[in-house]
Amino acid sequence: MEIRPFSCDYSDLLELVRRAWPAEHKGYLDYTEKDLEDIFQAPDTDPRLTLGAYRNGKLVAFLLSKRKRLAIHGREYLGLFNTLASTHPDHAHLFPYLRLKERCIEKAVDRGYRLNFGFVAEGIKNGSIESLYARRKGFHCCRVHSFSSLMAPETEDGPSPPLRDASESLDGLTIRPFRESDTDRCLEIVREAVARCPVHEKWDRASFLHHFIRRAGSFARVVEREGRVEALAGCLGAVMNYRRFQRKVRIFYDLFLDRLTEAQKQGVFGLVADQSKREESDGIAVPNTGYFHTGFLERMGYQSLPFRSYQTHLLVTFFGDPVELGPRDPFYLEIL
Repeated sequence: MEIRPFSCDYSDLLELVRRAWPAEHKGYLDYTEKDLEDIFQAPDTDPRLTLGAYRNGKLVAFLLSKRKRLAIHGREYLGLFNTLASTHPDHAHLFPYLRLKERCIEKAVDRGYRLNFGFVAEGIKNGSIESLYARRKGFHCCRVHSFSSLMAPETEDGPSPPLRDASESLDGLTIRPFRESDTDRCLEIVREAVARCPVHEKWDRASFLHHFIRRAGSFARVVEREGRVEALAGCLGAVMNYRRFQRKVRIFYDLFLDRLTEAQKQGVFGLVADQSKREESDGIAVPNTGYFHTGFLERMGYQSLPFRSYQTHLLVTFFGDPVELGPRDPFYLEIL
């Protein structure tokens, strides 16, 4: 089996991802070739550490790597984020994921990364392998914050769009699309909002712009008061497996409404959610990773709904100089 940097044949990767993650485990993302192309064009993707495992020339496993600067309890780390880990079920007995992870971490340490992180699922073999490998190498591992539910309005068939009849101006607030010229002000708002999170991403300008404007399916709105941006809301389109249903929804991960009153939060979110809906969208959902208070959503009729049949955790592996993390520490990271 050959381990080497992935060469961008998106159709082969898409086939692998769909075989590796059947509907009952896929969670809430259903990738297209355009999505995969967009991931590789992101400024924080590390192509040297994005690896494929090949057997007889065929791609049988894959691991995506992204550079992230993290603040963890006030200390800054260069972290390697691994995601989209995929193993072809016909080759799982050869443990290609373990080989990918070993090579990836070896190279990450050599290149100056100070930690590795990603999401692991209970009952999924890759997650157990990852923890065992890290501990065998003497690295310090922390599992942080269970992430297995979404905030969404409940209906018999799952999440549905919130309904709100209001104008685009609310108590002197105006909602409009995010523009590149808003970047510095919005970065200020985001940094202020996530500073209280024990674990949070420190955006650079290029990655921030890609996430909110240039990423496929991205949707972002700012809230102005007298010409000054005071809040930011962003989402992506996704397919979510809910119970036995597949629902096309808009996933609002970026909600930075701290400067608004409770009534304004409800009004703004209702309007932005309504604007975000596409004709093929079935509803709205908000992942809850703890970086903002969900009370205003609960008062709008949102409930915490399971979207997976298993628990998912953030696993942080320190290569040295570790910080102890609590199992319920909230975090803000680009997870979609």
